[in-house]
Amino acid sequence: MIHSIALEATTMGKPKAFLIHLLLSAAIVGALLLVLVTRWYPMPYFVADGGWQGIRLVAAIDVVLGPLLTLVIYNRAKPRRKLLFDYSVIAALQACAFTFGVWTVFSARTTVVVFTDGTFYTIGADEARFMHDPYPALLREASGRPAYAMVNMPADPEARQALRRESMTERRPLFSFLNLVGPFTPEKVLQLAEYGIDLHDLLADHPQQTKEVDRFLADHGGTLDDYLFFPVKPRYRPLVLAFSRASGDLVDWLDLTLPTTVVVKRRSAAAVDTASDS
Repeated sequence: MIHSIALEATTMGKPKAFLIHLLLSAAIVGALLLVLVTRWYPMPYFVADGGWQGIRLVAAIDVVLGPLLTLVIYNRAKPRRKLLFDYSVIAALQACAFTFGVWTVFSARTTVVVFTDGTFYTIGADEARFMHDPYPALLREASGRPAYAMVNMPADPEARQALRRESMTERRPLFSFLNLVGPFTPEKVLQLAEYGIDLHDLLADHPQQTKEVDRFLADHGGTLDDYLFFPVKPRYRPLVLAFSRASGDLVDWLDLTLPTTVVVKRRSAAAVDTASDS
């Protein structure tokens, strides 16, 4: 890429050299963006779990810094050999920075999305590589995309509370109790209705979020009662996942902010339902 620019630079103007470098760099970043959105950080995790933050870093280096250096050092009066050397240095610096940025984004990619006691949490590849079975098996089945898992909480309310206390005492997240972890399947979704968010209550108290809910219903049809909604806490931006109440399949995500009062109400309702089951 840089070599071809350098060979033509003696006959082209400075703006043209800058534009060619910019377009080639943008094409490379565009290809990386496609990989991020389709494989490493599929939506909504691209915007919520580090994909957007990572691509901005890479783009700042590859699309901005490299072409700007071309603009700075360009001089038509330079001998071709000198110009080629200058561009080779830029290419080496740009390639090293780009490789480091891609590796950083790849190492932090969303690997597991695990349902734990009413909420989804994301686990990056840098953390997941230290985990033992069943996580490796779940990742193999996911074939490079984020794997969905869940912590199967005990049916007995006292056992649940004991497990939560153990988690807090040992400062271990519940998803690290490997004997309780299993795949998150559509059949499991329908058994977790007690943990769902009541968006009717949310909109009654926070009507400013109606627009996002209306957008979701316009896209997918039906009413709120046709879906189950669960919070997800990625690394950067909390969201809400929507599942079909009929099939248990993941339908979409909503950009909603859940006030503490809604979260407490939801957990209290789940606790009452669990106690009544016993």
